[in-house]
Amino acid sequence: MITSILQSQSDVIAGLTRNGSNAARRVTSPAANEDMGVNRMNKENLLRKLKSLASIAERGGTPEESKSAAEIMEKLMAKYEVTDADLSDDVVKAHFFKVKGSRERQLFVQVVCKVFPAWDGRFYGVTKGNKTVRNTTSLNCTMVQKVEIDLLFDFYKRLYKKEEERLFMAFVQKHQIFRERPEDDDSPRMPVEEWMKLSALMKGMEDATPYKQIEG
Repeated sequence: MITSILQSQSDVIAGLTRNGSNAARRVTSPAANEDMGVNRMNKENLLRKLKSLASIAERGGTPEESKSAAEIMEKLMAKYEVTDADLSDDVVKAHFFKVKGSRERQLFVQVVCKVFPAWDGRFYGVTKGNKTVRNTTSLNCTMVQKVEIDLLFDFYKRLYKKEEERLFMAFVQKHQIFRERPEDDDSPRMPVEEWMKLSALMKGMEDATPYKQIEG
């Protein structure tokens, strides 16, 4: 489990580096230099990537990830002349987040609490005209907080889905909800490492059978 978490965070850093570089190249293209030297939308995208790297540098899963994110951020800031002032944003305003279903909402609340513990616990639905915009939540926060919430929420959503699938498999194995495997079945077996993870989950599950319910 730890290995998969670290790998995922490393992938995040690599993705931000690629996307940040692409955004910066668009910013410095001739077409973008026609007016004020940069295209505003592309600059905002670059700043968003840099703020994500800053978040990883501050709260990375390992010292190596934090160091890697900090080094990448420093190089991009120097190359594209982004200052610390460009990354600072204390303006609190409404930002929008895609949150689907009750479980995601619970996870979203946990992430928000992690990002800023002083949160007052309030977030809002979004309307357009007289209609409610589905699966969209509004939260008053700074841009830096919005970027960090997006980063962590996406990371933990993907991790949760992976763990949820493993929990389901452990539940099926614990209660033997499957047909018997034929002796001549030569399909691939589950890797030992994965089976050990399932076994650990199964040990914490309740021993129950439908037959006891019938007898009672």
